Amino acid sequence: MFPNSPHVFHLINVILFALTCWLLFQMLCKVFEKHSQPNGLLFPFICSLLYAAHPIHTEVVDNIKSCDEILCFLFALSSINLLLIAIHNGDRRTYFLAYICYFLSLFSKETGITFLVIIPLMLFFFSITDIKKILICSLILICITGIYFLLRYKVLETVPNGKMLLINNSLLAAPDFISQKATEFYILLKYISLLIIPIPLSFDYSFNQIPIQALTNPLVIISLLLYFGLGVYAMLKLRAKSILSFSILLFLLTLAPVSNIFLLIGSPMAERFLYIPSLGFCMAITFLLMKLTKTEM
Repeated sequence: MFPNSPHVFHLINVILFALTCWLLFQMLCKVFEKHSQPNGLLFPFICSLLYAAHPIHTEVVDNIKSCDEILCFLFALSSINLLLIAIHNGDRRTYFLAYICYFLSLFSKETGITFLVIIPLMLFFFSITDIKKILICSLILICITGIYFLLRYKVLETVPNGKMLLINNSLLAAPDFISQKATEFYILLKYISLLIIPIPLSFDYSFNQIPIQALTNPLVIISLLLYFGLGVYAMLKLRAKSILSFSILLFLLTLAPVSNIFLLIGSPMAERFLYIPSLGFCMAITFLLMKLTKTEM
């Protein structure tokens, strides 16, 4: 429809990103609607503003290839919004639309699978839904995910597996398992540093951009301790339904598929991989800012 003209696709990315930020604000308003006004809107406003303005999203919005990231998160937010509405009014059609949106999130990008865990977690933390309904919701999401994997397998079964290249993922150059994992945790620390101080930014972290690290590197040790501490804190505060606990879990769960820790992917690092995890960071910063200023939520 628009041959050799990227301008329309850039405009589409900007519109979709704006729609995502609006849906994020709507979702947070539903989550915090039980809080008194006007402070009940303060957390959603600050968090959405931080997310919309964070420079880490420049790669996703500027690069027309990254529309998959935008659509994945857009449909996931739509699913959560619709589920919260459905729980409130009990409308089966709204439930159906919510599950369709989750399905579309998966088809936009595989990382949408993290919402298989995040959606039930959000219902547990922020809704009055009983455990039985959350379990039923989780079961339906599992079935949808199973259908997605079946369709994905049938589509790709005749496609030959491409060999992962060193030029794309420098982690393949690691001489052993330990140094590979050390480098992966070094990268995880870089992700946090870019969320705090987003300088310098780059669209390419492929071959030879990130040197292989040793386990004795102090930065690797700091990263290990930091992520371990975050995980332990989040689990300890899980039953208390702490906002900070949910923020940490959101960050860790959505970062896990692209961290290379569990499965080597096509790139050692990319700022676009922080598009969804950055929401957890923005929620945590908003929570800490409101605690620091003693602002009631």
